[in-house]
Amino acid sequence: MANPLRPWSVFRKVRYAASAAELEGSVATRMTHKLTNALIHEKVGNTKKAGVDFKQVLAMVAVPSVVAWIGLFGSRQWLSKREQLPADELAQVLGSRVVAHLGPYLLPELVRLNMHGRALDTLADPLLIPARKTACWVAIEEVTQRRAALRATSQELGAKLWWPLFDELAKDPERGFKDVSYFEPQLRAVMDIACGLPAEHRVVPPGWFDRLLQTNDLYFGEPMMEEYRATMFARFLANPDNCKQARGSELVLAYLGQGGEKQDYDTFWPIKKLLYGGEMHDLLRIGRRFLNLHCKDQPPVEVQPEVKRVLPSLEARLDLRNTQQVLMWGGYYAFFRAYVSEKQLTLAVLERTAWTGLRASRGLAVLEALYHLEEHVIQMEWYYHSEMAMLQANAAMTAVHSVVAAWVFATHRFTVLPFVTTRLMKDTAYDAFRFT
Repeated sequence: MANPLRPWSVFRKVRYAASAAELEGSVATRMTHKLTNALIHEKVGNTKKAGVDFKQVLAMVAVPSVVAWIGLFGSRQWLSKREQLPADELAQVLGSRVVAHLGPYLLPELVRLNMHGRALDTLADPLLIPARKTACWVAIEEVTQRRAALRATSQELGAKLWWPLFDELAKDPERGFKDVSYFEPQLRAVMDIACGLPAEHRVVPPGWFDRLLQTNDLYFGEPMMEEYRATMFARFLANPDNCKQARGSELVLAYLGQGGEKQDYDTFWPIKKLLYGGEMHDLLRIGRRFLNLHCKDQPPVEVQPEVKRVLPSLEARLDLRNTQQVLMWGGYYAFFRAYVSEKQLTLAVLERTAWTGLRASRGLAVLEALYHLEEHVIQMEWYYHSEMAMLQANAAMTAVHSVVAAWVFATHRFTVLPFVTTRLMKDTAYDAFRFT
């Protein structure tokens, strides 16, 4: 190597021979930097590959939504030209709760074709097979769960049109064995009537309050079921005729005179204890006040001082229970799907899969909130009676929930199957978003 002190070598590039330790450290440093950059690029690339393109998902959601909307619009036009109700299975699908979110509202046409009347007439057959009875209850619930449809069908007869439902829910024990297989749809239908009709139309059959207190102890023994029964008393006693009927019953007076304090559900889970508990002192107090209001010719019934509720209202807990179940099972499903896709069990893997489950619950919460908002729109009177306003509102709702669903499905893994299954399996027979 040239001597650096020689003047004729000043402008030449000089290189030094590094020692073995220096050479090894330099190579290791360069290799470390290269490996780090490679890992960073690989992580970014995998992240981009793992994510789903929003535009692709939007197209996958929007195209079926548009096809379903056009198909339901054609179905509405087809039903408007018919004079007879289509087959029971087809009518149940077209009038279902989920279909009302996918396209134009078909229930007004089904009500015009007397879907509820045919179901009530069929239920009167004592030799009805279980499959037909189930179909009848589905058709009845599809009408009663929509307040505008319920009021439209009850304008002439009021609740008397639905008296067969009252008799089925509180059948006289002396008339023999009562089939409790359809207790839940009977309860939901009667609760729809209690919450959906005006007070002047909520007339119950004679002696119905006594029968309601004497039947179905197996079901009404639960805290929440007892609150169901107290809610029916508070709602139906708003009618003066019902109050006059109940005032002469010692059994009813004894029931309304009980305390009705908060009852916890028998479980150690705090959330389940909150959602499935019962509290009825305010409902019983409302019933006693109605007796004093509408039966002034009778001695007044003692009304206890008002006490603040500990639990949320029954309607609020039913909605919260629905949301809790959807988020819980959706989060569990996403967690296990993410866990199964991993090849090894480490703390980092568990943390990553847990975050996947929480993100899935967050996405499902957004979809549930939007679904709840759409339910409130569908329940409005103008949505049932004004075809043009309904078509415009439904088209806007379809556009909005298609975009929101595409965003959730693209950014939250494993949310498609939980949301679709809960909508198809749970909404056909459930009590959320109905009694408010």
